[in-house]
Amino acid sequence: MKLVRDGTNPSIVCSFEKIVECLLNKKQLDTIKEAIVLQNPVHIWAVNPKYQLIYMNILFHTYIEDQLGISLRLGDNVLELPLPANIIRN
Repeated sequence: MKLVRDGTNPSIVCSFEKIVECLLNKKQLDTIKEAIVLQNPVHIWAVNPKYQLIYMNILFHTYIEDQLGISLRLGDNVLELPLPANIIRN
């Protein structure tokens, strides 16, 4: 993240995130972050160290459902999904 100077004192350096955190409360920040992730035009998903799905945006969920016929849920292990036989390669 690019750093910006305060303007009044050149020795004070603030990150963009800190400035935003000062202006918005946690609920507002969480709402903005969620909107960015949900409306993002790329597939976003995350798993924990046990490969359990801990986050996915709507685009990713819809793609998996349309392409594989699998309706993902949070907590699903992505390595144990019941993949259709026509996409499994030996």
